[in-house]
Amino acid sequence: LDGFGGVESKERKALLDQVKSFIDSHGASRFEPMEGTDRPVINRAGFVLKRDSDQGRDYLILPSVFKGEVIAGHHQRHATAWLIDEGLLIPGADGKSSQKPRIPALNCTQRVYVIRIGDDV
Repeated sequence: LDGFGGVESKERKALLDQVKSFIDSHGASRFEPMEGTDRPVINRAGFVLKRDSDQGRDYLILPSVFKGEVIAGHHQRHATAWLIDEGLLIPGADGKSSQKPRIPALNCTQRVYVIRIGDDV
């Protein structure tokens, strides 16, 4: 185990791969653009916000999807801490690992986990 960086290192890598794979697999189909869309989003996982030109996208993931699919098989507290350490999960100003932004498509605020993916990923 020491030769592979220990158990935590392997788990962290597996988690990062799992999160990136979820976004790669479902980014275009299960995330509704924050600006709205003219097509229905089936089995919505959350919302996507395109950032300035070359800064990538923020994926606002609904809590049930985040826990049940995105980090499935990982302890939530460890997973969120690791994702924050890696700069993928953007915590809220209130110190929580999730945020509560206004979602125009829902016309309300909604607690979500914000995964930031740069264009270079």
